[in-house]
Amino acid sequence: MYKESLVRNIYYQRLVDLPKISIKSINMEKSKEDKSKKIEKIVRIAANNYRYKWGIQQLEKLGRKNREMTRNYFFLCHLGLLYDHLALKKKGQERKKLEDKAIKFYQKAIKINPKFPGAVWGIGRVWWHRKSKRALPYAKKAIKLAKQNKVQYGIYVQNVGFIYESIGDYKSAEKWLLKGMDAEPNNWGCYLNLVGFYNTTKQFEKSKYYLKKLEVLFNKADNKVKNSSWGKRIKQLIKEIKTIKV
Repeated sequence: MYKESLVRNIYYQRLVDLPKISIKSINMEKSKEDKSKKIEKIVRIAANNYRYKWGIQQLEKLGRKNREMTRNYFFLCHLGLLYDHLALKKKGQERKKLEDKAIKFYQKAIKINPKFPGAVWGIGRVWWHRKSKRALPYAKKAIKLAKQNKVQYGIYVQNVGFIYESIGDYKSAEKWLLKGMDAEPNNWGCYLNLVGFYNTTKQFEKSKYYLKKLEVLFNKADNKVKNSSWGKRIKQLIKEIKTIKV
């Protein structure tokens, strides 16, 4: 029997195209390394292993040593990302406080670079987590910016589907999730998001159909992703859905 709570707690969200590296190697980096690469490495490790507090501590430490980071939209956006993910582990006022802090970081990033889709969607993501329609204009603007920047935008499209799902409009959610998959047909994350949605809505035949593509593409993912805490949960999800009888 599959665990529904597990299924819809796994989403694929666009971070950035990050290099693969271990926690140990961060401390061995040369001082001349580009700081943006260090930010990327910290965020990847924190996100893939649910170590958001650790990631925040690492970025804030980097910021204290390099004050120019306070004017770096890339740094501010990813600090916001870790704060809004950490907020999901909290409740009540503690959660709201972390979310509000994340929004402030996103707003600062947008002020520096208003064309950065990650920061725009960051604000949208907080409102999505709050199950509010206020997330929609941010999500749609992020799609537009991603296209203008000529980056992969399928996951940005699916973000609109997440919002509709959170407010109970499953017809619109499915429409946007499928549109995102069509825009990025070789991204295993798009199939993960569809499989999760169809399980939540108990459309098991469809979930099993897209599971096949998810499994093929996920098997090609880097081992550092597959062996992370997040990757292990995805493998568990695949295993559980296979047991569902339709």
